Amino acid sequence: MYDYKGKIENYFKDTWSSLKTLVFWLIAGSVTGAVVGIVGVGFHYAIASLTGVRNEHNSIIFLLPLGGL
Repeated sequence: MYDYKGKIENYFKDTWSSLKTLVFWLIAGSVTGAVVGIVGVGFHYAIASLTGVRNEHNSIIFLLPLGGL
Protein backbone atom coordinates (compact mmCIF):
# COMPACT_ATOMS: atom_id res chain seq x y z
CA MET A 1 0.00 0.00 0.00
CA TYR A 2 1.19 3.51 -0.78
CA ASP A 3 2.61 5.50 2.16
CA TYR A 4 0.67 8.77 2.02
CA LYS A 5 1.42 9.66 5.64
CA GLY A 6 5.19 9.47 5.13
CA LYS A 7 4.98 11.46 1.92
CA ILE A 8 2.92 14.19 3.59
CA GLU A 9 5.29 14.31 6.58
CA ASN A 10 8.28 14.69 4.27
CA TYR A 11 6.48 17.42 2.35
CA PHE A 12 5.83 19.41 5.54
CA LYS A 13 9.39 18.86 6.79
CA ASP A 14 10.79 20.17 3.51
CA THR A 15 8.36 23.09 3.52
CA TRP A 16 9.24 23.97 7.12
CA SER A 17 12.95 23.80 6.32
CA SER A 18 12.47 26.08 3.31
CA LEU A 19 10.40 28.50 5.38
CA LYS A 20 13.11 28.70 8.07
CA THR A 21 15.72 29.36 5.38
CA LEU A 22 13.53 32.06 3.85
CA VAL A 23 13.02 33.80 7.20
CA PHE A 24 16.74 33.63 7.94
CA TRP A 25 17.67 35.26 4.63
CA LEU A 26 14.95 37.89 4.96
CA ILE A 27 16.32 38.88 8.36
CA ALA A 28 19.94 38.75 7.16
CA GLY A 29 19.09 40.85 4.11
CA SER A 30 17.16 43.38 6.18
CA VAL A 31 20.02 43.79 8.66
CA THR A 32 22.54 44.13 5.85
CA GLY A 33 20.33 46.66 4.07
CA ALA A 34 19.90 48.70 7.25
CA VAL A 35 23.64 48.78 7.95
CA VAL A 36 24.55 49.69 4.37
CA GLY A 37 21.78 52.30 4.34
CA ILE A 38 23.09 53.92 7.52
CA VAL A 39 26.61 54.00 6.09
CA GLY A 40 25.24 55.51 2.88
CA VAL A 41 23.40 58.24 4.79
CA GLY A 42 26.57 59.02 6.76
CA PHE A 43 28.54 59.24 3.52
CA HIS A 44 25.92 61.57 2.05
CA TYR A 45 26.09 63.90 5.05
CA ALA A 46 29.90 63.87 4.98
CA ILE A 47 29.99 64.75 1.28
CA ALA A 48 27.39 67.50 1.75
CA SER A 49 29.33 68.95 4.68
CA LEU A 50 32.67 68.85 2.88
CA THR A 51 31.14 70.37 -0.24
CA GLY A 52 30.07 73.32 1.89
CA VAL A 53 33.60 73.70 3.25
CA ARG A 54 35.03 73.51 -0.28
CA ASN A 55 32.60 76.14 -1.56
CA GLU A 56 33.50 78.50 1.30
CA HIS A 57 37.25 78.07 0.75
CA ASN A 58 37.89 78.05 -2.99
CA SER A 59 41.67 77.98 -2.59
CA ILE A 60 41.54 74.53 -1.00
CA ILE A 61 41.38 73.04 -4.51
CA PHE A 62 44.95 74.20 -5.15
CA LEU A 63 46.18 72.38 -2.03
CA LEU A 64 44.88 68.98 -3.17
CA PRO A 65 48.18 67.99 -4.86
CA LEU A 66 49.93 68.44 -1.51
CA GLY A 67 47.59 65.86 -0.02
CA GLY A 68 49.02 63.29 -2.41
CA LEU A 69 52.55 63.70 -1.13
